[in-house]
Amino acid sequence: MVSGLEINDPVLTLFGNGWGLSIVCPWALDGLDVHVTWESDPLDEVWVLAGRALVGVNANDESATDPTFHFEGGLSLEVNADTVLDPWTLILPGLVVTGTYRP
Repeated sequence: MVSGLEINDPVLTLFGNGWGLSIVCPWALDGLDVHVTWESDPLDEVWVLAGRALVGVNANDESATDPTFHFEGGLSLEVNADTVLDPWTLILPGLVVTGTYRP
């Protein structure tokens, strides 16, 4: 469950009990009549994730560099790394997964 989030443009950080997701690249949140991207102003709609469980993740390409994170209620957070300097990092108990742009 997302117990907290921080937005420090352009970084989006979500965290819960024992996990965290930090995104330093383009992203888009869709679902439940919500559409907000890393370029939106304001970014207030992203707070709809608070209190929702992360229920799945899937790769958007063969290299698994651009995942979509799925949250309860039909919300999807799509990540699109655009340079090798813009990673995303998912921290789970005993596992750290870092993705970045791969040409």
